Amino acid sequence: MGRKVFQDFAHVMCQKFIESPASNLDLVKLAVLGNGRLELNILSGKATHNGVTIKPLAFSESWLAWAKERMAASKIPENLLKSAALTVEYQVKLSRKTGPGWLCGQFKFACTSLVEAPDRSYTDAMNAEMMWDLSGAAM
Repeated sequence: MGRKVFQDFAHVMCQKFIESPASNLDLVKLAVLGNGRLELNILSGKATHNGVTIKPLAFSESWLAWAKERMAASKIPENLLKSAALTVEYQVKLSRKTGPGWLCGQFKFACTSLVEAPDRSYTDAMNAEMMWDLSGAAM
């Protein structure tokens, strides 16, 4: 049972990052930082962009809360989650939305997740392209 849950964690980590960011501020931060490589060490609460330490994204806290909730529901001890990390290679192109002229970002993501348990590592990868407006709604 735990193996299926941890494999799901790896898959959902990429999916959640791409499809439903935890915060519009995460999207704004990615746009401000510009193209590059984002690395999130979710358990330690650390993050880097192109190798430079940055403040962690709200996504990390949101994903970890979701994972802990799932573990509790599946009766899996929290100490079995040894590592949870996400690496995102991304490009962003900014433009203005017609009408009100709000700033939009067209993001190309290549996400790779890693979830580690005491006996195994679980990975997943996902590529996607999304357009987001200032309010954080997908376009």
